[in-house]
Amino acid sequence: MQNVMFMEQGQTYSKHLGSLDKQFDTVQGYIEKALVHLIKKSKKEDNIIRFQELLIKLQDATNTNELMKIVNLAMDELMVKVK
Repeated sequence: MQNVMFMEQGQTYSKHLGSLDKQFDTVQGYIEKALVHLIKKSKKEDNIIRFQELLIKLQDATNTNELMKIVNLAMDELMVKVK
């Protein structure tokens, strides 16, 4: 995620990292897999609905700020579950 953020901000141009779009798609795919896993493992209907909403938002995300918001919201949801 950090590499994508740096590339998006123009702070690195490393050729070995791949294009910004390719890295963004990869990170987005990882987040999608995590959300699908959370949906499958959730027992409460409220949590399932919330993670499904985040999955929909993920599909519409166009930059790393939006990705981080989704990750943070998912983490907040998990922290509430733990408490």
